[in-house]
This record gives sequence, C-alpha cells and structure tokens, in this order.
Amino acid sequence: MASVSRDLLDAMLAPAPGRPAEEAFRAIPLPNRVRELTSIIGELYLDATNAAGNAGRCMLAAVLLRRDIIALAGNEALTGLKPSISLAIMGEAADALVGMFGQEGAPSDRRRQVGHCVAELCNSLSLVSADTGKEFVKTVLNRLQPGVS
Repeated sequence: MASVSRDLLDAMLAPAPGRPAEEAFRAIPLPNRVRELTSIIGELYLDATNAAGNAGRCMLAAVLLRRDIIALAGNEALTGLKPSISLAIMGEAADALVGMFGQEGAPSDRRRQVGHCVAELCNSLSLVSADTGKEFVKTVLNRLQPGVS
C-alpha cells in the first residue's frame, strides 16, 4: 500500500499523464492520510535544506490535510468512520499541529500553512462535537496567549 512521502508529494506537484500520483494518494485510507500528512508536515516544518522544494511540499501537504480534515467532519456515510474515530484522528493531528505552530524558527509560509490547518481543525472539531471544538479552541488560544479562558 502506498503512503504519503516526499516522493509522492513531488509526483503530485509534477503530474504525469493519467495522474497516477493522485490515484495512489486517493487509495490511502483517510485516517492514514491524515496521520501521514501531519507527520510529513512535521518533518518539513523546520527543515532548512532545499527550502524551495520543501516549501512547495509543505504547502501541498497542508492543503491536502485541510481537505481531509474537512472530510473527517463530514457525513459518516461518506467517510465510513464513526464520529468518535473522526474526533480521535483530528485530536492526534491537533496536538501535533498546535505543537508545531508554537515552535520558533519555522519559515513564515510554513507556519501560516500550519495555522490554516489548526483553524480548519477548530471548525471541523466543532462540527463533530461542539464541546470538543470549544475545548480545542481554548487550548489553541491558551497556547498562543496564556491565560485566555
């Protein structure tokens, strides 16, 4: 089974006839895609080598992750995932992304992309569970500005 890798992202950034990279990406189960995209964003976040290539990869990974976060908040019939599973997967991604966002030294474009993912998580978590969404927003705000309630 395929996984999200730098090579797959590079193939998606330079599409070939028939779009085999996109087909390979769609074949990865949604929970795995979210975990793997979050992981690769973490790898690329502070990586200063090949800055231009990594910026494109990170942007694509963040766009794909936001799209998959939206899917997790969608209809159970479409995703095949129970809301509790969707919440758990989004919670894993949320912890990692908020941690990344709080790190100093990341290029501003990558930090912005992670911030967009965090914002999408705030929205999507609240769609699945208003209480969980509210608590996550408080967590994010406290990380950014301690003492917010």
